[in-house]
Amino acid sequence: MQFNLEIDRSHYVIRSYGPGEVTVTIPRDSEDPAPDALDAIGPDSSRQRQEILTRSAVITPMQLGPI
Repeated sequence: MQFNLEIDRSHYVIRSYGPGEVTVTIPRDSEDPAPDALDAIGPDSSRQRQEILTRSAVITPMQLGPI
Protein backbone atom coordinates (compact mmCIF):
# COMPACT_ATOMS: atom_id res chain seq x y z
CA MET A 1 0.00 0.00 0.00
CA GLN A 2 1.25 3.49 -0.81
CA PHE A 3 0.17 6.83 0.63
CA ASN A 4 1.15 10.20 -0.86
CA LEU A 5 1.30 13.55 0.93
CA GLU A 6 -1.61 15.73 -0.07
CA ILE A 7 -2.39 18.95 1.75
CA ASP A 8 -6.14 19.34 1.92
CA ARG A 9 -7.40 21.29 4.90
CA SER A 10 -11.08 20.72 4.17
CA HIS A 11 -11.19 16.89 4.14
CA TYR A 12 -10.18 13.99 6.34
CA VAL A 13 -6.75 12.74 5.23
CA ILE A 14 -4.78 9.65 6.30
CA ARG A 15 -1.36 10.94 7.39
CA SER A 16 0.33 7.72 8.44
CA TYR A 17 -0.32 4.18 9.53
CA GLY A 18 1.38 1.47 11.54
CA PRO A 19 0.55 -1.79 13.28
CA GLY A 20 -2.81 -1.27 14.98
CA GLU A 21 -3.16 2.47 14.28
CA VAL A 22 -3.91 5.07 11.61
CA THR A 23 -3.25 8.82 11.99
CA VAL A 24 -5.91 11.01 10.38
CA THR A 25 -5.81 14.79 9.82
CA ILE A 26 -9.13 16.31 10.90
CA PRO A 27 -10.60 19.09 8.70
CA ARG A 28 -10.52 22.71 9.85
CA ASP A 29 -14.27 23.07 10.13
CA SER A 30 -14.79 19.78 11.97
CA GLU A 31 -16.33 19.65 15.45
CA ASP A 32 -14.29 20.22 18.64
CA PRO A 33 -11.07 18.22 19.03
CA ALA A 34 -11.18 14.80 20.64
CA PRO A 35 -9.22 14.44 23.90
CA ASP A 36 -6.54 12.31 22.19
CA ALA A 37 -6.13 14.66 19.21
CA LEU A 38 -2.68 15.98 18.33
CA ASP A 39 -1.78 19.32 16.77
CA ALA A 40 -0.76 18.95 13.13
CA ILE A 41 2.86 19.66 12.32
CA GLY A 42 3.91 21.80 9.38
CA PRO A 43 3.36 25.18 7.79
CA ASP A 44 -0.05 26.79 8.27
CA SER A 45 -1.29 23.98 10.52
CA SER A 46 -2.65 26.20 13.29
CA ARG A 47 -6.24 25.10 12.66
CA GLN A 48 -5.55 21.46 11.86
CA ARG A 49 -5.29 18.55 14.21
CA GLN A 50 -4.58 14.87 13.98
CA GLU A 51 -6.22 11.92 15.65
CA ILE A 52 -4.63 8.50 16.12
CA LEU A 53 -7.23 5.79 15.54
CA THR A 54 -6.73 2.43 17.22
CA ARG A 55 -10.24 1.11 16.51
CA SER A 56 -12.05 0.11 13.33
CA ALA A 57 -13.36 3.11 11.39
CA VAL A 58 -14.56 4.23 7.99
CA ILE A 59 -12.61 7.20 6.62
CA THR A 60 -13.88 9.16 3.64
CA PRO A 61 -12.86 12.67 2.55
CA MET A 62 -16.03 14.06 4.16
CA GLN A 63 -16.62 11.76 7.16
CA LEU A 64 -14.90 9.77 9.88
CA GLY A 65 -17.09 7.19 11.57
CA PRO A 66 -17.08 3.93 13.49
CA ILE A 67 -17.86 0.61 11.87
